[in-house]
Amino acid sequence: MAQYGAEGVLVADMEAAGVLAVAEHRGASAAAAFAVADSLVNRRPRHDAPHVRTALGSVLQAALAALRTAT
Repeated sequence: MAQYGAEGVLVADMEAAGVLAVAEHRGASAAAAFAVADSLVNRRPRHDAPHVRTALGSVLQAALAALRTAT
């Protein structure tokens, strides 16, 4: 993780990668959205973590809007 942090990487995700790989294999549509809540580089919660709730609300609203237009 220290090397990635030194290279400027801000986010790491593993769960969405699996969902997207399965969707690609099956020919299905998939998407992922993220709200960063902590840091893997220094293993401490981010100081702006209280804003995560707002970010998650925005992500949820965007996902719901996308689902409404997709069906």
